[in-house]
Amino acid sequence: MTAIRYRPRRTLGQKRQPFEPRAGPQFCRSAPRENRCYAHCCGSTRRASNGVLESAYSAHPEWQSYDDPDACAVIGRCPDDSMMSAATCTDEPEGRCVLVDPTLCVDLDCETCPFGFWQDNAGCATCCCGPPPLTMVTASEEHPAELVTVVGASSTYEGESFRTELVFSFHYDDPEVTGNEEAVTVRVELLHPPVGLPLPMATFVLDSTGADAGIRLGIPTYERAQSDVTISLEIAGGYLSIRPGSTGFLDGGLYATMTDGTVVGGAFAVTDPWLG
Repeated sequence: MTAIRYRPRRTLGQKRQPFEPRAGPQFCRSAPRENRCYAHCCGSTRRASNGVLESAYSAHPEWQSYDDPDACAVIGRCPDDSMMSAATCTDEPEGRCVLVDPTLCVDLDCETCPFGFWQDNAGCATCCCGPPPLTMVTASEEHPAELVTVVGASSTYEGESFRTELVFSFHYDDPEVTGNEEAVTVRVELLHPPVGLPLPMATFVLDSTGADAGIRLGIPTYERAQSDVTISLEIAGGYLSIRPGSTGFLDGGLYATMTDGTVVGGAFAVTDPWLG
């Protein structure tokens, strides 16, 4: 199962008018223009302000409405926006945010994801599984999340076929107990083709047979500080979700269960090795 969904960003198109610099948020609703802001139509009830300026925007009600009678006679009233209940924001330097119109999202018949689904850039649900919470279970013991870390690394291989190689190391360490460190390492390769470049938003199912087309699993390993032995594990199930993140990075989530009961999972951000 490989789920890939694309949808264009949708913004509420508004007429623009100049305003004095720093009189209010300089990026509202959509793409930024220097010293300009999308003017509010009259009667709007929902806002998707610039993320960087969110605190200042929220503290100034006068920035959040537009009811000048003369201007309203020209630009008209807003369409009903009472159904707007969320905004989606990017991590770009300007931190732009756009409102999510739930009436424009398409109902999808997706397989179940244990930790919910990712949203696309328009704020609509996709069939791609969202990252799991940070989890590490070894020897039937679930370790406290605050004592677990996950480190991701990425690289490329260019031979007969292109490969994106991802390595995820989950570490448990209780600073109050000496010599109890544990580590589980999971290796995944994305094969190109069939997985396209640049990497799209996608979820790949993991299982003992090698998982989805386009993905190849390495042998997971378990290590404990008190022993020099590295134990090979076998994946029983789980998934890998990945998508382009902020410039130069790939975001995602890994959830992997092993035949011996070991479980690891968590969100990650790794450099996009194809951009290096």
